[in-house]
Amino acid sequence: MSNKIFISGNIGKGAVRVTPNGKTVCGFSVADQVGYGDNAKTQWFECSLWGEKAENPKLTDLLVKGTKVSIMGELELEPAGDYPARMKVFVLDIMDINTKGGQKPAKDTRPGMDKQAPNFDDFDDFDDDIPF
Repeated sequence: MSNKIFISGNIGKGAVRVTPNGKTVCGFSVADQVGYGDNAKTQWFECSLWGEKAENPKLTDLLVKGTKVSIMGELELEPAGDYPARMKVFVLDIMDINTKGGQKPAKDTRPGMDKQAPNFDDFDDFDDDIPF
């Protein structure tokens, strides 16, 4: 059984490294703001991206401090003694990247991503068919 978490925030730090086993990993932290006004605080998530995506310089060059990113991943809480548990995320998908200068990544080449979003106004005719 796996869990899924969606995070949107700013990258605090990032780095690409190679493990002793020869696997490439891109590690970065994401700051997520929670609460409002005087109750606002920042939660940090330690994210790791593995495999081909971590080896892609077009992607990893954008995962730097200050970049706004939205990701989906699996959350793992790691005990940290007297401190709050560390929140580690194994990144499954990067859904959006927006850098400070407005630079966007190259066009998404995943199958089906080149299609135009549906026009939901076309669905008005189907309201009468819904039985509830």
